Amino acid sequence: MGDAAIKKLIDDGLNNTGVSVVFIGEKSAGRKYINYEIEQSIQRGNGIIGVRIHHLKDKNGNVDSEGAVPAKLAAHGVKIYKYVNHEKLAEWIETAAKAAGK
Repeated sequence: MGDAAIKKLIDDGLNNTGVSVVFIGEKSAGRKYINYEIEQSIQRGNGIIGVRIHHLKDKNGNVDSEGAVPAKLAAHGVKIYKYVNHEKLAEWIETAAKAAGK
């Protein structure tokens, strides 16, 4: 899949959204399209949060090392949380939505 097709997929995925949640694992900051997705979210006026998930176990019981915060999140002063549970995630999303006027 080419760059244009992947960017269109990201753009289409952001349609009708009010908050973008960027999950941050060991390799997230180095992903090719992470900063594009963050930029598009900000341009659309979405609330945005970062959520660290490196400490969560995968299906084999393994965890990642803590990864860097993606550059665009850091540059825009986006609030970063460490995942605790679904209830806290819902609170953080709601707070981001209200802050963005959504």
